[in-house]
Amino acid sequence: MKYEEARQNHLLPFVKQFKETYKEKKETLIVAHNDADGITSAVVFSKILDKLGLIYKLDYFVYFGDNEIRGAELSASHELSKRIKESQVVIYLDYLSIHAEKSGKKIFIVDHHNKQGYGYENAVWYCPLDKDIYRPSACALCYDVYNELFGENHEMKLIGTIGSVGDSMFPNSLEYLKIKQDEQPFFLGTQISWFFFNAQKIFLLAKDNASCLRIYCLLIEKLTNKSLSDLLVLPEPLEKEIYKKLKKDKEVILRIKDKLEIYAEQKLIFLEMSAAEASSKDAVFSYLWLYYPGYLITININFGGVASLSMRSNTYDIYDVFGKIQSKIDDLQFGGHPFAAGGKIPNESISLLKDLIISEVNSGNVKKIY
Repeated sequence: MKYEEARQNHLLPFVKQFKETYKEKKETLIVAHNDADGITSAVVFSKILDKLGLIYKLDYFVYFGDNEIRGAELSASHELSKRIKESQVVIYLDYLSIHAEKSGKKIFIVDHHNKQGYGYENAVWYCPLDKDIYRPSACALCYDVYNELFGENHEMKLIGTIGSVGDSMFPNSLEYLKIKQDEQPFFLGTQISWFFFNAQKIFLLAKDNASCLRIYCLLIEKLTNKSLSDLLVLPEPLEKEIYKKLKKDKEVILRIKDKLEIYAEQKLIFLEMSAAEASSKDAVFSYLWLYYPGYLITININFGGVASLSMRSNTYDIYDVFGKIQSKIDDLQFGGHPFAAGGKIPNESISLLKDLIISEVNSGNVKKIY
C-alpha cells in the first residue's frame, strides 16, 4: 500500500473524526503499550492533546499496559478500569485491549498490528495494513496524525523515528531506512541513526507502568526544554539503573550463546529462555541481529507450562509464516505484523512448532519482507 493511498483511505478519515471529537475539551485517557513504541506514541499523542488545550493529569491521563493486562479481565478497583470509567475518550496506542469494546466510550485506536479477531464496533481505527505493511510502528502512525493536524515538526519526527526503529528493526534499521526513505516520506534517513542508538538505552527500563511513566516524563521534559538531542545527559539514578540492567543483559547473553539452535541454511534461530531471563529478551534480540543479520528468530519463555513466544525478522514475513502454521497446530495464539509477533502455546508443543516453521521456510512459499 502506497503512502498516499493509505493517507486518503485511513489517515484522513481518522483525523476528521478526531477533530470532530475535540471541538470541545474531552476528559481523555491514553493507554499505551509498555515498550519503546508505546511510550513514544504516548509522547506524540500527549503533544497533540497539549495543542488542543488539554492539560496532563487534569484533562488527560497516560497509562502503560502490558500484554497480560490485555488478555485478562481487570477488577473494578484496578487503576486502568477506573480511568476508563472516568474518561470521555479512550485512546489506545500500540495496544489492543478487551476493555475497549466494553467501555461504551469514544474510542480511538492507533495501531500497526493486524486487527483480525477484534470486534471494536464503536472504535475508530488507524491501522493501515492490507497485506503489505505501510508503517513499521504505531509511533509512526501517531506522527502522521500530528503532521495532518499541525504540520511537520522536527522534534516530533525524532521521537517518531526512535519509536519506529526501536519497535522491531534494531539494529538492521539503517538498511530499512535507506530502502524506505523515498517510498515513505516519514523517515529522516540514515543520518538519524546515531540519535536513535544513543536514546534507545533509556527503554531498557520499560518493564512496568511506573518505569514507563518515568521514561515518558523524561521525554516530555526534554521536548519542553528543547533538549531532545541531549538524551545522553540523564539523571544519575536513572544512569545507575540502566547500568544494572545492561549488566544483567550481558550476563544473560553470555548464558544463551551455547543454547542457540541455529539453522544457517534456512536462516532460522530458536532459543528457549527462562522466566528469570525474560526481561533481557530485547537485548538478546539485539545481540542476535547484530551477529546473525537476516535471520528469523523465535524465542520461547516457559511460564508455568505455557510458552510465551516472541518472534523478530527483517527477512521472512512472520505474520505469513504463523498464518500458515496456525491451522496445523492446536492452541497456538499469535498476533503482530511482518517484522515482529508474539504469541502463546503449550510448552509441550514447542518441538512441533519448530518443525512446522522449518518446513514452511523450506517450502519456499513464505513471503519475504523485501
